[in-house]
Amino acid sequence: MLDCLTSRGLVGGMALALAAILSTGCGGDTSGRLPLAGQVTLDGQPLDRGTIEFHPEAGAAGMTGGVITDGRFEIPAEQGVMPGTYTVRVYSAATDGTTEAAPAAPGPEAAQEQLAAERIPSRYNVDSELETTISDANSEQLEFALES
Repeated sequence: MLDCLTSRGLVGGMALALAAILSTGCGGDTSGRLPLAGQVTLDGQPLDRGTIEFHPEAGAAGMTGGVITDGRFEIPAEQGVMPGTYTVRVYSAATDGTTEAAPAAPGPEAAQEQLAAERIPSRYNVDSELETTISDANSEQLEFALES
C-alpha cells in the first residue's frame, strides 16, 4: 500500500511540475526583443517567396531574419530584435532556371559554381539601401515596397 501511495505521489508531483512548465508558455524570456511582422512587395505585387534579414547598426548585436510567403513575414519575439535602426536585406531566388556565378571560393582550384539567379536588385540585399527604425509602435506593421 505504501508503494502505491508513493507512486501516486510521484506521478502527481510530476504532473504538477509539467503543468507549471506548460503554463509558463513556450515563449520564454524575450529580454526586450520585439516581434517583427509586415509585408514585402515587388513592383506593387506581394513578393511570392523569399527571405528577409534585419542587420543592426554597426557595433550592435542581434541580426535576425525570416521567410516571406505571399508577401508576408512574421518573426516571433524570441527571434526578434531590440528597438533600434536596422539595415534590411531581401532575397528571392529565381525559379525559371536562370543562374549566375557564385562568388569565387579562395584557392587556385576553386570551381565556379552556378546558383539560381537573384530576382531582387542588389540595392535591396547585398548593397542594401533599405533601412528601418523598429519600435514597440511599428514592429508588427513593417512595409517594404521594392522595385525592379
